Amino acid sequence: MSVHAPASQLAPARTAPATPATFHPKRPTVLSYGLGADSTAILLMVLADPAAHGLEPDLSDLIVVHAITGDEFVDSLDYVNIGKSGYQNLRND
Repeated sequence: MSVHAPASQLAPARTAPATPATFHPKRPTVLSYGLGADSTAILLMVLADPAAHGLEPDLSDLIVVHAITGDEFVDSLDYVNIGKSGYQNLRND
């Protein structure tokens, strides 16, 4: 007795569609901002030309992360606040 079915009784093989309908959402870009010279320079470059860095013009896909630990220099936080208000004024013009 044969365990295998005759070839005439097998279902036809399925083939994958030529163009699969899959959606790949764009992942956000996360910038770890440490208030130092390097991360400030990177952030300013991204803000100046988001598209050049693969971001949406409205920066909707950019997440900037910073942790206030209490060890920051007061001047560093002041500079960030000055830069933030200046950037907001530029974006509103």
